[in-house]
Amino acid sequence: MQAPASDREYFSGGDDTGINAWLSNLPIAEQMMKDGKGDQVMDEKACEAMGIRITAYRLWSLLSEV
Repeated sequence: MQAPASDREYFSGGDDTGINAWLSNLPIAEQMMKDGKGDQVMDEKACEAMGIRITAYRLWSLLSEV
């Protein structure tokens, strides 16, 4: 058994277990990007739901093609 080697591979793997929490925060990340705040860490509630501290740009870059 082998785990995904990259973030993008993880998100394209078909396992929806934690991905929905990430996808539900994508619109927030997109709005932050439009507001020029892409380099800021997502709010505490979003980070807690995803289980990781992540910037709006990083979240958008990972999920924009999923």
